[in-house]
Amino acid sequence: MKPIQSLFQGMQYLFFPRICCTCAEPLSKNETHFCLNCLIDLPYTHFEKQENNPAIQRMWGRFPFQYGTSVFHFSKQSIIQNLLHQIKYGGNPDLVEFMGEKMGLRLENTPFTTFPDLIVPVPIHPLKEQKRGYNQSDLLCKGISKVSHIEYRTDLLVRKSLSESQTKKNRSDRWENVATEFELNKKIKISNKHILLVDDVMTTGATIEACAIALQQIPGITISFATLAIAEI
Repeated sequence: MKPIQSLFQGMQYLFFPRICCTCAEPLSKNETHFCLNCLIDLPYTHFEKQENNPAIQRMWGRFPFQYGTSVFHFSKQSIIQNLLHQIKYGGNPDLVEFMGEKMGLRLENTPFTTFPDLIVPVPIHPLKEQKRGYNQSDLLCKGISKVSHIEYRTDLLVRKSLSESQTKKNRSDRWENVATEFELNKKIKISNKHILLVDDVMTTGATIEACAIALQQIPGITISFATLAIAEI
């Protein structure tokens, strides 16, 4: 790095310090998004090493799928709650893509499934995406694709209406809220694909299930799913 570039970068750190996305402590020059302490404390599930992990068990009997996993444990007042808040509302697309890369690395390490042909995000309504600036699931897919070199598509599923937030709903209300929310984009002609469906967090699994039901209209479809986090229920 040239001296003038180094000086300019030093001034940036001085006047616009980068902070950890979960604890808000200043980052060192060698840290990205997380301080070292928070990075070490990330609560990985290690589900990719378990053939019948809890994410899979949560979705048993709801739709046919090949494999499922979640990368982190989510609980209230936790580091992952802070992370998910930053991902959804922090206006930091680079952080979301970075976490997608972490998902991709975990998925590469599982012996229980072949990697998919296509990665597909859970869609959000265009008005919500416009307000937020991005769909976090799109950017998670982008990060997974960057690691795996597998195509991702954001136009395969469509969210039809601006439904209420799922956050404070119980299991039955969550399903009623999303049961008919998603539809397949009939303009896209594909068949005989293994699709990885991606979302940020799994609670009851209602959103994953509703998307999977729409995807089942594709001839010869095989579905797997992955979420960044899984919540206790």
